[in-house]
Amino acid sequence: MALSARKDWLLILCGTILIISQYVCVREFGSCFFSTEIVTLTATVMILLGPSLAYWLGKNLSQRVLELWGIFTFIALVSMPLSIRLLVAVLNEWHLEWLAMGLIFSTGCLFFSAFFALFLPKLCQTPNSFKKLYALELIGAILGLLLIGVSASISWQALITVFWLLIALVLHWSINRKLVTILSLATVCGASYFYPQIDKIAMEKYLEDYWYIKNPKIIETKYSPFQRIDIVQEPDGKAIYLDGVPYYQSGDLHWFNYYISALPGALLKNKGEALVIGSGSLNSTNHLLEEGYSVTTVDIDKEVANLGLKYFSKINSPKFKLVIDDARAYVHNLGTKQFDLIVMDTPAPYHIQTSMLYTKTFFLDLKKHLKPGGIASINTCSWHLDDEIGGSIAKGATEVFEDVSTIQGESVGLTILYCSNRLPFDTKSLRAELSRQSEKKFTIYDRAGLLTFLDSSKAKAHSIKNPIALLALARIHLPRLKAN
Repeated sequence: MALSARKDWLLILCGTILIISQYVCVREFGSCFFSTEIVTLTATVMILLGPSLAYWLGKNLSQRVLELWGIFTFIALVSMPLSIRLLVAVLNEWHLEWLAMGLIFSTGCLFFSAFFALFLPKLCQTPNSFKKLYALELIGAILGLLLIGVSASISWQALITVFWLLIALVLHWSINRKLVTILSLATVCGASYFYPQIDKIAMEKYLEDYWYIKNPKIIETKYSPFQRIDIVQEPDGKAIYLDGVPYYQSGDLHWFNYYISALPGALLKNKGEALVIGSGSLNSTNHLLEEGYSVTTVDIDKEVANLGLKYFSKINSPKFKLVIDDARAYVHNLGTKQFDLIVMDTPAPYHIQTSMLYTKTFFLDLKKHLKPGGIASINTCSWHLDDEIGGSIAKGATEVFEDVSTIQGESVGLTILYCSNRLPFDTKSLRAELSRQSEKKFTIYDRAGLLTFLDSSKAKAHSIKNPIALLALARIHLPRLKAN
C-alpha cells in the first residue's frame, strides 16, 4: 500500500477505534459502578478528556516515551473489558470503591484515548488539508458506529474481537515490523479466544468482592442494547444481574413476588386481565397465571425476557402475552383497554428510563387503564418511606389515586403500594391473607395513616422535572442497597 494511502487509512482506523473504545468503556464502566446516567457521563468525559490531556503533556516527549505510551495504550485497550471489572473487585474488597473509580478515570484518560492525540500529528507531518484530515477521522467515527451496530447485533464478543483486530492493524500499518505484528495479532487472537472464560472469572470475582456473594458461578452473559445481563448461580438459587446490579435473587425475593403480585392477585375477586410491567424472572407473571389471570407482560429489553423464560419461568400458557416495548409508550397508547391488576415489577429508578416509570404522569396513565376497583401494585424501592426515593414515589401515588395502602413486610425488606380508586379489601383482609402465608412481621398503613406519615416527613412527589436529582441519590443509597 502506498505511504499516503496507508496514512489515510490509519487516520480512519484511529477514528474508528476512538469511537468503539468510548462505547466499550462506557458499558464496562457503567456495569461496574452501579450504573446510572451520571456514571455513563463520567466515563464519556474520561474518553473525551484524553486527547486534551495528551496535547498538554506531549509537547516535549521523547520518541522512547511515546513508544512506551503506545505499548501501554495497546495493553489498556485490549484488557479494558476485563481490567476495569477486576480492579473494581479487588479495590472494593479493601473498601476502596471510590479509589477504583478515581484510578480508572485517571488511567483511562491517559491510555484509552490520549495516545492518539500524539500519534496522529506525528503520522501526518507532511502538508495536508485540515478539511481532509478531519473528514478522514469523521469517516472513521462513522465506520466505528456501523461496526458497533453490526457486531453488537451478533454478540458482544464479536464487537470486542473486531475492536482488538483494528488495534493490531493500526500497529501493523504504523510500525510495519513483523515481530510487532505477530505479537499483537497473537495477543488479540488469544484474548478473543479465551474472552468468555476470562470474562467469567472477572465477573465472578466482581460479584464475590463487590456484592459479597459466596462462590458465584456465571451461567450465561448477554449484552443487550440496553444493559449487560448476567444469570448467576448463587448459594440460594439463580439470580439476574442487570449492569452488575442484582435485579432478582431467588433466595430473598420470593417474598417480593408474593407481595407485588400474588397477594393483590389473590385478594381480587375478579381474576380477569393483568398487566405486568417488567419481566425479570417472570415469577410475578407466573403467580398471576396460576391465580387464573390472563397476563400481558411488557419489557423494553427482549434479552431480559428471553433469559427469564429460559432460566426461571418456563411459561407455556395461552393466557400469557409478552410485549417488547417501552412501558410508557405502551400504556399511553392502550386506548380504552383496562385491567383488573397492574403490577410494576420494574428496577429501582436509578436511570432516567426507569425513573420516568415512577412519575405522577405515568401513574395517571396507569389509573386510566385500571377497571373500577382494580389495583395498581407499585414497588417503592425502599424499606422505609422516610427514604427520599420511597417517600417521593408514595407521595406521587397518593396525589393520583384516591385510595392507597402500603404494606411493609420484613421478609421482603421493601414497602409495596396498593393503589386504586377504591381498594377492594381492607387492612383486616390483608392481615388475614398474610396470616395464611405464615407471614407475621409486617406493617400496614391505610391512606390516612400513609398521608400523615408522608406529611410529617415532608415528602414531595417525584416528577419528570427532577430525574437528575433522583439519579444523584443513587450514589447515596448504594451502601444501603449492598447491605441489603
